[in-house]
Amino acid sequence: MQLGRQIEEAERQKALVRSLERQQEATQQEAAAKLAQSRHEAERTAGQKEQELERVRHQGQLETERVRFQLQQKLSELEPLPELLKTCEMRLQDAQERVSSYERKSIDQTQLIAEMTVKVHGPSRL
Repeated sequence: MQLGRQIEEAERQKALVRSLERQQEATQQEAAAKLAQSRHEAERTAGQKEQELERVRHQGQLETERVRFQLQQKLSELEPLPELLKTCEMRLQDAQERVSSYERKSIDQTQLIAEMTVKVHGPSRL
């Protein structure tokens, strides 16, 4: 009888081992599926991040080009100003010299008028 019990116990143990093996295999398959799903999700997320990064880079390049274009426009607008300033300064200097000359002539003419008035009317009329 002892042998029968041992065989039964061995059969139960065998069944238990098979059951545990099936559970382990199922667990491994589940883990493999989760791993595959995680890898897929990671690849998808990485792809999305790469696309977003490329989009941001592209926008940055467009913005840089836009700013560069605006700066070049401003620079081209400012380019003639140094020469214009030089011309204006020369014209101002010329005008100041003429004013100074006119002032000297005016002083000279005022003195001449005063002298002539003295000659014509005498010193008492000043």
